[in-house]
Parts: sequence; structure tokens; C-alpha cells
Amino acid sequence: MKHLLVLITLFFFVVGCNKIDESQIEIKGELIFKIGEEKPFTGKLITRNKKDKIHFESTYKDGKKEGVSKGYYENGNLNWEENYKDGNLVQEK
Repeated sequence: MKHLLVLITLFFFVVGCNKIDESQIEIKGELIFKIGEEKPFTGKLITRNKKDKIHFESTYKDGKKEGVSKGYYENGNLNWEENYKDGNLVQEK
């Protein structure tokens, strides 16, 4: 049980560290890449508005949207939410 807790903690630490903003990405075809890397991006992309609040956030796996993407109003409240699987939209809220 102790080992499982360590592995879960390590997983969230590694995933949490792979956050970038739009100034660090480039688009090649239909895939997202971190600038200077050859492997498609896996992690969370976050864009911020002029007030430094999150404007958009999306999770990517192998350069494609995967999971929940969210857009926010300028005041920080949730505007929309979409769910993606392998780069394809599967649900809008």
C-alpha cells in the first residue's frame, strides 16, 4: 500500500510539472509540439488573459487534445467545457 501511494504521488508530480503556455508551443500539421522538441507534446497547455487569469486550458496526449478542455470568461468564471478523445470532440457542455 505504501508503494502504491508513492507511485501515485510521483505520477501526479510528473504530470503536474509538464504545464506550458502558448508561447512555448508550435503546431506541425494537426499536432502540438513544445518548441525545440521532436516528440509531440503531452501535458497541459494553459493560456492566460491580460489579468493573468486562466483563459483556456487543455490537456494533450501525443500532440492531440485528450480529456477535458475549458474556456473561461475574463473574470475567471467557466465559460465552456469540452471533452476530447484522441483529438476528437466527444462532448460539449
